[in-house]
Amino acid sequence: MICEYINRSLDEEEEFHFLRFELLQRLNIVKLLLDLVRLKGQFQRDKRASIQDLETLESTLQKYATAIWNHQFLKGKAALEKAETRRRKLLLQCYFQSRVNDQFTPTTALSTTQSKELIHCGGPDAVYALSSCILR
Repeated sequence: MICEYINRSLDEEEEFHFLRFELLQRLNIVKLLLDLVRLKGQFQRDKRASIQDLETLESTLQKYATAIWNHQFLKGKAALEKAETRRRKLLLQCYFQSRVNDQFTPTTALSTTQSKELIHCGGPDAVYALSSCILR
């Protein structure tokens, strides 16, 4: 199923897109922030830090900085037009809904460039395939 989705995208020369997962990005940042607050409190209470504590600090700080950078990077990408976003979400649902147990409703599809051009939908066959997926 994954290969079919990718091959369809390549055949239509569709610009690759990805999802922001804004909620998950923010949850990750806040979780790491809380981990750092706990570490800071521990260091202030104990007035010491073991080698393992410092390794945990370094790793958590790196993850936190990376999470912030990733979030800012994804927010900086141009969003697809509303109609194209809806079409892409429906395609994702059509191809992958059966692979996830939860509702597959990602928040925003993103373009890999700053282009705001609509992407060709693939003609009548693609519209029929898309509509048959929606009707399932």
